[in-house]
Amino acid sequence: AERDWSNITPVDIDPFGLNLKDFNITTPRIVGGDEAIPHSHPHQVALFIKLSTSTLFCGGTIISPRYILTAAHCMDKAKEVEVLLGAHNIRKEEPTQKRIKSNKFIIHERWSSFFFRNDIALIELPEEIEFNQYIQPIALPCHSDKGNTLVGEQTTVSGWGRDSDKVTTISPVLRQVSSKVISRLTCMLRFRRLIPKTQVCLSGKGRKGACNGDSGGPLVGKKANGQIVEYGIVSFILVAGCERGWPSGFTRVSSYLDWINKKTGIPICD
Repeated sequence: AERDWSNITPVDIDPFGLNLKDFNITTPRIVGGDEAIPHSHPHQVALFIKLSTSTLFCGGTIISPRYILTAAHCMDKAKEVEVLLGAHNIRKEEPTQKRIKSNKFIIHERWSSFFFRNDIALIELPEEIEFNQYIQPIALPCHSDKGNTLVGEQTTVSGWGRDSDKVTTISPVLRQVSSKVISRLTCMLRFRRLIPKTQVCLSGKGRKGACNGDSGGPLVGKKANGQIVEYGIVSFILVAGCERGWPSGFTRVSSYLDWINKKTGIPICD
C-alpha cells in the first residue's frame, strides 16, 4: 500500500531554549549536498516513528544484526518504530528494501532535551538483519579513537531530510554532503553556548550541512586503513535556517562506546 506522506513530519529540534516564535526551528536535513549514489550507504536506515497521534521521520544506522543507532530526540516519545533498510528512494517499493517494526528502544538515561546532552538512543530489533550488499552494518570507533577531536577531518552526513529551507517535505532519495569538522571553540562562538566534549560540530561553510529530517542519521569518516566509521549522530542545528551556513552539531559516538557496549554487548575495538 502507498504510504500517506502528508502526516509524516521531519523531527523538529528544540533549539536550546531560544524563543521559537522568533525563529523557525527545525531538525537537521542535508542542504547543499548531492543525491547519494544508490546504496552507497548500506548502513543508513529510515525511521518512521509512531507517536500517539502522528508519525515522525528520522535517520539511523545499522551497528549490528540486532541494533540501530539514532538520536534520543527522535525516540523520546515513540510508541513504535518502523525501520526501513536497504532503501534509496523511500517513496518507492524498491526490491532491496526490508521493513522491521520494533517497540524496544533504549534512550540514554541522561538525555536532556533542554541542554541537548547525551542525544543518543538504540533500537533493538525483534529479529536479526540478514546482511547483503544493500544492507550492512557500519563500524563504530575504537577505544583508541576517544582522544581524536576529528578537527579538520573531512566527513560525510547522509539522510532523507529536506534539501532546502523552502520545502516542507523530506527528500524521496538519499542525499549526502561532505564537510569538515570544526573545533568546539569555533562552534561555541557561533552557537553562543557550551559545546561539551561529547559533541562534535561540522562547518556550515558554503551553506552545506545537515537540516530537518536527517536527525539521528550518521556522520561518517574514513580511517587511514580505508575503513568507514560512524563518528557522529545528527543532533542539532541553529534556528537561523539551514542554508545560512551555520554549523551543525552531532553526538560524538566515541564518547558513548562503553554505554553502547553495556546496552548491546557489541564488542568495541581497542
